Amino acid sequence: MEDLGGGNPAGRWVLDLSGTCLDGLRSSGGETLDGMRVICDSSKPLQEIQEPFTWHVGYSGEKKYIEIGGRRKLLTYSLAEPIAFHKSHEFPGLQLADVIASAISYAMRNRDDVQADSWLQQIDSAHTVQDTILPDADRARVSGLDGMLNSMLLNELVDRAEKGKPLLPGIERLYARARRELPGIVNRK
Repeated sequence: MEDLGGGNPAGRWVLDLSGTCLDGLRSSGGETLDGMRVICDSSKPLQEIQEPFTWHVGYSGEKKYIEIGGRRKLLTYSLAEPIAFHKSHEFPGLQLADVIASAISYAMRNRDDVQADSWLQQIDSAHTVQDTILPDADRARVSGLDGMLNSMLLNELVDRAEKGKPLLPGIERLYARARRELPGIVNRK
């Protein structure tokens, strides 16, 4: 976590999901496309953290993958050129992306709207890109084990931050203990 401070753009934008989503889209597209040309809206986070994408420019080596949580993801997609940034009002494709993002945002805030709910179901069933900003409700629902664990871990991190303590030392042991003991505590009724 210390590496994220000191003016490092990665630290400034660590909670912004633009880079994660862009990497997921490129990884998904890279399965069938070589030398992709990527155009993004002039986004401060993406402009500041584009360095990790530069090594993909002109990549022609073998495809390499990583497996996380049983899901295989392409690491070595190829870009034809560095990411280009444009203003959405000057580029129709970016305007379309803005419309889709607005529709999804509306749907996420208005889940009782039948039409909005059908949009989310279609997006969820498509599973075209796994690295998106759509939340995993099972991991957030505090009535479930994952939600409780994540809530507990978030509370611990906030407590440490407020006390000025280092965030990560021993956190994996705390999580492992909670993962082991919490089911017994929850099931005691």
